[in-house]
Amino acid sequence: MELIWTHPSGSEQARMALPEREFLLQLQRAFGDRVGRFTRVGTRHAYPLSLVTAEEPVRPGLAVLGNAAHALHPVAGQGFNLALRGVMDLVEALEQGEQAKRPLGDMTTLQAFEKQRSRDRANVIRFSDGLVRLFGLSFPLLPHARAAGLIGLNLVGPLRRGLARRAMGLER
Repeated sequence: MELIWTHPSGSEQARMALPEREFLLQLQRAFGDRVGRFTRVGTRHAYPLSLVTAEEPVRPGLAVLGNAAHALHPVAGQGFNLALRGVMDLVEALEQGEQAKRPLGDMTTLQAFEKQRSRDRANVIRFSDGLVRLFGLSFPLLPHARAAGLIGLNLVGPLRRGLARRAMGLER
């Protein structure tokens, strides 16, 4: 099993330097028993996270997709979902370009692809970055409000399923 454990900037180095036993104790305390008992840790890595997006996602003969185009926080696998949808839309755009007898990688085709992707990409970036910011805030009572919101989301099936469908790109 692999795990991504995020920390405020500057606090990760102290945690990375902990002996394995103390690291495991803090990890278990942070996650509780909901994923079972942590018994050992492999190699640890720290990567600073920041939102990065490509300024020019298309050029003649080139479309930049996935992590080559965007570096999103790894919340809920949204970067991966976004990349998969990008690949599907690029294939569709290339097929349409071929039917219109345009050369492969023609800018008209790629600009149409980019226009189609821009809304989905902006929504995913806003959603994932917003979640990270929301869960990073530490005002009094905010953790209780977030917990109540998550419980409510879990209890209201249609809302939960709608959010999941939107996150998977099934509803745009």
